[in-house]
Amino acid sequence: MAIPDPGTAAPSITVGVGGFVKSLDVAVDVTHPFDADLKLEIVSPGGEAVTLAEAVGMWGHDFIGTVFKDGSPGSIASGSPPFKGTFRPIQALSRLAGLPAQGIWKLRVTDMRGGYAGRIESWSLALTTCAVAERSPDTAGAQVSPPLPTAVPSGRLPDEGRVILVTSASDTVNGDVSSVDRLSGSSGPDGISLREALLATNNSPGTYTIRFAPALAGSTIHVGSATGTPLPPLTGGGTLIDGDIDGDGRPDVTLDGQRIGNGSRCGICALTVSSSGNRLHALAISHFQRGVAFAPPRGDIDPTVPSGGTFRGNSVTGLVLTDIADDGIGLRPGFADCDASACATHDQWIDTRVVGNTIAAGRVGFGTELRATAGDALRGVTVAGNSITIGGGADGVQFVVGDGAGANENEVTDAVIAYNTVNASAPGKILTIGIDVTVGRRGGSRNSVTDTSIIGNHVRFAAGALRARAVSLGISDGCSVEGVMITSGKCSTDNAIRGLEISGNALNGQDAGVVIDPCCGTVTQSTITQVLVEDNVIQGIAPAVDLDPWGIVIAGPDTSGVTVDHNTISVQTMDPGQAHIATLAGAGIAVLGGLGSDHKVVRDVSIVDNRIDTELVSISVVGGGPSDEPNALLPAVGNRVSDVRILRNVVEREPALVQHWDPGVKGITVVAGLGGPSPANGQSNGSLQNAVDGVTLTGNVVAGVPDDFAAYADLGTNASGNSMRNVARN
Repeated sequence: MAIPDPGTAAPSITVGVGGFVKSLDVAVDVTHPFDADLKLEIVSPGGEAVTLAEAVGMWGHDFIGTVFKDGSPGSIASGSPPFKGTFRPIQALSRLAGLPAQGIWKLRVTDMRGGYAGRIESWSLALTTCAVAERSPDTAGAQVSPPLPTAVPSGRLPDEGRVILVTSASDTVNGDVSSVDRLSGSSGPDGISLREALLATNNSPGTYTIRFAPALAGSTIHVGSATGTPLPPLTGGGTLIDGDIDGDGRPDVTLDGQRIGNGSRCGICALTVSSSGNRLHALAISHFQRGVAFAPPRGDIDPTVPSGGTFRGNSVTGLVLTDIADDGIGLRPGFADCDASACATHDQWIDTRVVGNTIAAGRVGFGTELRATAGDALRGVTVAGNSITIGGGADGVQFVVGDGAGANENEVTDAVIAYNTVNASAPGKILTIGIDVTVGRRGGSRNSVTDTSIIGNHVRFAAGALRARAVSLGISDGCSVEGVMITSGKCSTDNAIRGLEISGNALNGQDAGVVIDPCCGTVTQSTITQVLVEDNVIQGIAPAVDLDPWGIVIAGPDTSGVTVDHNTISVQTMDPGQAHIATLAGAGIAVLGGLGSDHKVVRDVSIVDNRIDTELVSISVVGGGPSDEPNALLPAVGNRVSDVRILRNVVEREPALVQHWDPGVKGITVVAGLGGPSPANGQSNGSLQNAVDGVTLTGNVVAGVPDDFAAYADLGTNASGNSMRNVARN
């Protein structure tokens, strides 16, 4: 059956047997030249639909011999076209368990975007039925994904506008670069260099494609070899630079930065994008401080800071970046002049795509940092399908929105961070983060991140990770200078994170899987709301040192509307033979009013259908407790947790690493005020006037016992005057 382009095809199979679905598998053969266009669903006779695949495979071809089966080792979202073999679907097929088997079943295939046509060659359904309606538990960890913005296909890209052919691997300028026309007629004795092509397009605004002559395949352009300076930024707009000469999808030309400024890489970028409509594709970049930078233009003569610019439709695809000291690819539009106090730049970056790149960087794989800017807006940033390798103390993907005094009213909306692989080497380094979203710090106020998706990413930490966080949402670290708490000065206020989805990610080897701001100190009027944490697989490590590890942690400043649904969490000890002294604030899933902080609030939290296996407490609810920050002696005062629903979770075992607190501690434990020694420094911290109000438990199984839990108003040294209300089984 042909698939309409765009449109939907829905071939059917009639099942004649009675009974109810116990399990089912689906096999398909679908031909299509651009798999990311497709959404595949299985639809029951009653109309219930389960998504098998959606926007996977990027620009690959076909689903050939593809079998969708719950419990398969690999997810379809992490597979490669043509997806031959058996895969877990996007949504669990067990969602159809218990439904009537008899009737018309459909395979619904939707081509979501026009431009490529395909066919359903064949499909089949394998059903196991039973006489009664048995409902199987949903399989957590399936990849959940929305359609991504249109990706850029691999291979040699189609020409756009006028073609300029680079014929020289030199970095000289001896031709006439005053315009493209004049360069083509007067290119100098050695042909056209990349530097000359960039200068000419900057001087002749229009649409251009810069290609490299076949003779340059395998060549290296030593940037700065003639001038000692970086390449000029792309200021003309509408320029495609394609380094794929033979059409195999891989770079054939290398840009090397070792000869810039006598070998110095300080502040040096291989390519800088300072206009709209530019595309960088299939280039190898090595030995720069930064690989690619998105930054507003600034003249050498005019000293004023430009503002009010709009930069639209830029993309970076298929690059291979190695030996990058700082950022692989960075969107950091601030100016050094504005570091002391941010400048009112009011720039907009719209529809920026960083897709399918391979990045090895020392500090950040892809980084957005709105520092020293005020009023900047990033709309529709897509970071997808990249392979990122970072060292310890670094970030794989980073969004920092509003950093520093005056860095106010910056915003990120509709960002997509999807299907990236982040490999981090973290032994001996503190605070390595796979995906980092931080809003407002060191005085940055009234900043926001809204309607953003973190989907289908794989984050892996090497053995020995210490304070390694896979996904971190941080907001306003109160009043601080570089993380050291102070009583006045650079205070962050009125920042917001709203409408985030963290789904279908595989997070391995960290001591904190998904972190929602467990920071310290007073935070003023900042909020986190409407966050979904769903279908993630988290395999964490509890380090031998005495820190609080978490699978998922939800904390203040003012956090509400968080749903933690269908996650699989395993937190194991790094050295089982070592003595671990963990606090009750560490857990498979932790809801914390505040650690070493005052007057933080967490409310309206749902913890539903998760499976947790750890020697820590599996689910902890703590009104206030000691900080795990080194040298922190701040008490927890006046924090509050309310309206927490704990439903249908499976806790594999009772905790073993926290029994020193109290023999009655259970796999689910609720504490209003937690005192005792800080896990970082061993000194006692107070816990006063914290509260837990409203915790409901329904349908949980804790080490084989229905809804088994423990509750304490005060627990530990210096915990007093804390209150607990309305904590009960339903």
